[in-house]
Amino acid sequence: MAPFVPDDLLLQIFLRLPPQPSSLLRASLVCKRWRGLVADRRFLRHLRAPLLGVFLNNPPARASFLPAAGDPPDRVPASRFLRPPLPWLVRSSRSGRVLLSGNAARFLVWDPVTNAQRFVPAPPVPDGHGHRAVYGFGAVLLRGDDATDTSFRVAVAFVQAGVAVAAVYSSDTGAWSGAYRVVVTAHASGAPATGSIIPWVETPGAAAGDAVYWLLDDERLLSLELHDAGGGGGGPRALAVVEPRNAWRVHGRNAKLMRTTPGGGELGLAAVTGAALRLWALEEAAGDGGVSWTLRRTVLLDALLPGARMPRRRRCPVRFGGVRSLAVVLDDDGEWTAPPCARIVGVDEDGGVVFLRRMDGLFMLGLQPAPRIKQICESYYIVHQKFDAVYPFTGFFL
Repeated sequence: MAPFVPDDLLLQIFLRLPPQPSSLLRASLVCKRWRGLVADRRFLRHLRAPLLGVFLNNPPARASFLPAAGDPPDRVPASRFLRPPLPWLVRSSRSGRVLLSGNAARFLVWDPVTNAQRFVPAPPVPDGHGHRAVYGFGAVLLRGDDATDTSFRVAVAFVQAGVAVAAVYSSDTGAWSGAYRVVVTAHASGAPATGSIIPWVETPGAAAGDAVYWLLDDERLLSLELHDAGGGGGGPRALAVVEPRNAWRVHGRNAKLMRTTPGGGELGLAAVTGAALRLWALEEAAGDGGVSWTLRRTVLLDALLPGARMPRRRRCPVRFGGVRSLAVVLDDDGEWTAPPCARIVGVDEDGGVVFLRRMDGLFMLGLQPAPRIKQICESYYIVHQKFDAVYPFTGFFL
């Protein structure tokens, strides 16, 4: 008879298995005892869930799932996931669940493996305005107040009649926090944002530390600070518009927000300019307490993406507060660069993988420990799928 290995020792071994999706699956097939250990939610909380693929929107059709690049059994086929129950848009994904929305008043939290569903009531709006007056909105799915598997929160932000509004829904209370508001002025002017200059909230947002952030379309940030776990149940405490000093020099709107480190509290940004991916961190500026983007890392894409070349630069006059385009962006040397070699369409929540779209396909660029790129789908799929963002899906498939 084989010697008995205590559960505690087995769990320590399982914690050291390779991070591939198939590692726990293989262990779970050994015997019922092992399956019970690796499937225990208390054990899984100690692991970082692997990236299984991405969801993408293609209205009016239902959202579809694309597996992450890799070989079976680490590549979980799309057929193993259920189709979304409604033809709504994916807005966020976290901890094995997906947030769907039909508009700013209808939300559904959905598990694509078990088909578990929970509808979320409409968020509050300012007096005298309805949800149809919402001009663009963003939503982020968050962990719940008590960190259980069934608990979650939904943070929503939108701009309405020149006012940014944000609120947080808690599944524990079944209610939204009161709507928190801040007046949104036009960029580089003191007038409230109205008419054609109303900024809108771009998706997806990102959670970093004790706050949720969204990019506004004019390169500013909308920041919703949250309570700490012991500070009042997760309701919002402050909503603000943040203006990094050098935003117009950083990303030219070809960027996505992220965390700089897994589980960290520092907000980062990934941007593609020319044939380079640049990773930035939001830091306090010296002197007056303002903030600016600080360059942390540059990844040259000309050696990774076929056909990507570092552009030739030329001098060009600088224009502020006017045209903002994906075609040109100012670099750190005060020069304009050529158009970006790829459109950045997504970043996993911890910034370890960046998703790039080109006419020849959709690519996932892993950043740790060294840059490596893999193609997820071919050009035919890209041409026929009109998506601007992908939503990485992580989870344990047992």
